[in-house]
Amino acid sequence: MKKLALCLSLCAALMLAGCSDEPSQSGLETSADGSIIYTDQNGNKFPVTFDDGSETASPIELPEISFEQSATPGSYSGTYDTTVTLSKDTALVNGSGVSVDGNKVTFTAQGTYLVSGELQGQLIVDTPDQEKVKLILNGVSVCCTDGPALLVQTAAKKVILYSAKDSVNLFSDGSDYYAPAEDGSSGGVPNACIWSAEDLKLDGDGSIYITGNCDKGINTKDDLEICGGNVYVSAKGACVRGNDSMTVNGGCLHAVSSEGDGIKTANTDQGKGSLTVCGGEIYIDSFGDGISSAAELSISGGTVVIATQGTVDSTDSATTYAGWGGGRPGGPGGGMQEGNPNKSSTSAKGLKATGLLHVSGGNITVDCADDALHSDTAVQIDSGNLYLIANDDGIHGEQSAIIDGGVIEIAESYEGVEAIEITINGGTLRVTASDDGFNACGGSNTMGGGFGRPGQAAEGSTSDSDETPLLIFNGGYTVVDASGDGIDSNGQIIVNGGTVIVYGPTDNGNGPIDHGDARTDQLTISGGTLLAIGSAGMADTAVGQNYGVIAFMTRSSFVPDTTMGVFDTDGNLILSFKAPKAFASVVFSNASVQSGATYTIGYNGTIAGSLQDGIAQGGTYENYTELGEIQAE
Repeated sequence: MKKLALCLSLCAALMLAGCSDEPSQSGLETSADGSIIYTDQNGNKFPVTFDDGSETASPIELPEISFEQSATPGSYSGTYDTTVTLSKDTALVNGSGVSVDGNKVTFTAQGTYLVSGELQGQLIVDTPDQEKVKLILNGVSVCCTDGPALLVQTAAKKVILYSAKDSVNLFSDGSDYYAPAEDGSSGGVPNACIWSAEDLKLDGDGSIYITGNCDKGINTKDDLEICGGNVYVSAKGACVRGNDSMTVNGGCLHAVSSEGDGIKTANTDQGKGSLTVCGGEIYIDSFGDGISSAAELSISGGTVVIATQGTVDSTDSATTYAGWGGGRPGGPGGGMQEGNPNKSSTSAKGLKATGLLHVSGGNITVDCADDALHSDTAVQIDSGNLYLIANDDGIHGEQSAIIDGGVIEIAESYEGVEAIEITINGGTLRVTASDDGFNACGGSNTMGGGFGRPGQAAEGSTSDSDETPLLIFNGGYTVVDASGDGIDSNGQIIVNGGTVIVYGPTDNGNGPIDHGDARTDQLTISGGTLLAIGSAGMADTAVGQNYGVIAFMTRSSFVPDTTMGVFDTDGNLILSFKAPKAFASVVFSNASVQSGATYTIGYNGTIAGSLQDGIAQGGTYENYTELGEIQAE
């Protein structure tokens, strides 16, 4: 990296450079479509890629709920076959298909049943018929002390729980009827307030409150679907578990777990275990993982708000928790074991998948004690609005992370985005990290030092991986504010397009750019715009392909809120910015920078153009102090 002439130190630069007496002329203009155009001395026009980064994601708060409710009947105008009126320790039946044995009410045939009243006992579905059983809940209160409040033993077709319009329905179980097997699994024994051995669907226009005092709230051995109504689940263990699959496409689900996960699937067999959210609203406050899939996790619509608590007490890592399928809630984390040493020692991720974690829509807010988004394979984001706060990684893919679109705000994280291969193709992404903003790690795990420093083993890296780390920007608008390395790859970094703005560390132990071994790896730029500023001690530079690169460092740092401008030989302004933090190194490249050309650097001037993430969009830069000249590489 070339240092500025006249700038062996900031002090020397201040002594040798004076204020510019000639007014600056802007070489940047805004066209009718809002794009930025640079015109050189020969009248040639170049598009300067400052992609629109005005969109932001905002957090959605968890609503407060109360489980202190009373059963209330509503209205139901549909048809039904039989009415069942619960009466404390028995029931009155008008029609067929129901048997009553004391306080146990069993639905023995297909049909639609209108159910109301209070029962200190148990509802059971046990039918060999090949058609569905539909329970219309209209002011139901069921409390069972020695088992699930609703138990589905046999039903060839899906069982449907439908809450009548404006009705309030309550289910609760006892606290000590179930004990897990030695391996922590349920062993097929009912262990939830609502437990089903068959497919289960929740729908309707009313409300269902489910309190799992023993372990889980809802647990099915097969598929689970929520498509309507207001479903409130409070549980000691996992709130909602669909073993084979789970789908949420409507309604509003509130899940609160004191010791377990929010919602999850568990079957790891081929073709099983997927979890899909394509509509509705989901609000989760859990100790363990918010949403956890044993296979793929797909979110294409709706609203998802998650808070996870976890624990930083490492002594409980080998503890077996009742009803959690063995081990810690959410199961073992797996994969890269680097990260925040103060993160949760139990899995307390926001969105977690064993397979692909795919977000293609929706409004998502995550505030968690672990990774916000985590996949044991790959994370892919096509669209949606995501606001993420993580005590560890904001987005983590064991193999890859691909962002094609969406508006993503990683407001807090230890590392912002981490995977072996990270690809940014589009979208608006803002990352705040207490360590690295982007971390492409794996492979040979050599990471370059500053300009000319030899590679060294990466801290906490996955040295057994055969993958080659790669961080690539093909498009989009990315802003990084990192206390560690800004954009870090244990291999190559490539900028083909888009806007990449990096406000890196202020300490000299990290750099705004950190690529792999300085002898073999580099950051190359062939399109878009790159601005990376930060400390100078470990800073790497960039290599232009048909692009020039302006790169310099100073021995002393500029203070936060320092403005800086870059001018070509004709006095045309090609860049001006206002730094939000201290910096001593600058790397800048886009279509307006020509290799071999000489540029003048000014600082502490006045920016007349509008600022977006610190960079001026057009305008002028005047009344500055000249720092010196530099030749673009």
